[in-house]
Amino acid sequence: MGTVGNSLISGIDPREIVEGLDALYAFEMSVVCWTMAVRPQLTGAALVFLTDEFGEVQAESLKHAAALADRAAHLGGGVTGDPTEFISRSPLDGFALPEPLSDPAAIVSYALAQVQRVIRSYGALTAAVAGKDEVTHRLLVGILRDHVAREDALEGVLQGVPVPASAVVR
Repeated sequence: MGTVGNSLISGIDPREIVEGLDALYAFEMSVVCWTMAVRPQLTGAALVFLTDEFGEVQAESLKHAAALADRAAHLGGGVTGDPTEFISRSPLDGFALPEPLSDPAAIVSYALAQVQRVIRSYGALTAAVAGKDEVTHRLLVGILRDHVAREDALEGVLQGVPVPASAVVR
């Protein structure tokens, strides 16, 4: 807990920030669980086109989750440690395996909807801490940038536009 650093926070209760960080952490960990559940079940074209992408998404989500957990700890709080609570604490409505698991478009469409949902949540917390907690704000802007890039890449895939790998992974 950074006493002097946290004294720079004004106009917002650090507990409110921790609550928002926890929800986003729960989302990122839900993504990790989702990729772990879906990846080994991919078949057909999805197996060929999405296997590597799932590994990249999983690694990025773990990186985001760790950064969010660290920031919550710096603020004197913590994140959800119970995996059974990830969905209920996250901005997600549920946890689903897209059907069929051989159809890249079905899987990408599902992933796109989830990314768009979390972009809104990151955006809301980013706006809430702007000018009040610049450390958290900068962290959230960086992660938000990653999610916006992923959204762009997923939309490109669905429109049949070739997307360079550098645009997908940040």
